[in-house]
Amino acid sequence: MQALDRTIIPRLLLAGTILGASPALAAQPSFDCAKAASRIERTICASAPLAKADAALSAAYQEARRTLAPEAGALLLVDEKRFLAARERVFSTGDKDPAALLLGEIEDRIAFLRSLRVPPPGRLAGTWSNLFGTVTVTPGTDGGLAVKVDANEPITARWTCGAEGKGRLAGDLLTVSLGEDGSTLTLAREGETLTLGAVPGKGEAEGTADYCGLNGSVDGTYFFVTPAAAAR
Repeated sequence: MQALDRTIIPRLLLAGTILGASPALAAQPSFDCAKAASRIERTICASAPLAKADAALSAAYQEARRTLAPEAGALLLVDEKRFLAARERVFSTGDKDPAALLLGEIEDRIAFLRSLRVPPPGRLAGTWSNLFGTVTVTPGTDGGLAVKVDANEPITARWTCGAEGKGRLAGDLLTVSLGEDGSTLTLAREGETLTLGAVPGKGEAEGTADYCGLNGSVDGTYFFVTPAAAAR
């Protein structure tokens, strides 16, 4: 009987490992793929780049939570949950490759989370961002503050908002006039975050600002970020 070449077995085992490994197993997402229940989770598990990006997203979120104070961290959790809900809409855009669209959205979210910074106490000037948009506050030469807001519905951009104006601080509140109709924005620091509120003009119902598309809104909590995050 011909002697068995003992070098064959390791080679066969290695070949079997390589051939049997699926791309999804090459990178593990932040959750157990064996328990993937939603379409979005199954899509992530079927793609090595998406699985890797999902793991990076989870790590970036956890690092951001460690950076922020507990109160700001709790508000970031709300923003993150909104992102997780919004990503489901990659399947309703008509895009031929929702997986590619999802990857881009996850990468943008990672960039946002990594850009978060703790703002100096009481400071309004700078760039503030959340899932929906960006607020830029710039000191003016006259002692006032110029404010520009850009926001849109994530994924589908079915509504967009754009507004800008100037105002002066009165105590801890900055009120920005947007036009002759009386519409204004109010900005105030809340710990490490910025709270922005929209006051409708004359004749406008609550939540129907003329600088926003249907159902659009700029109200909400914004986080201090490096300016590069706003250009994503």
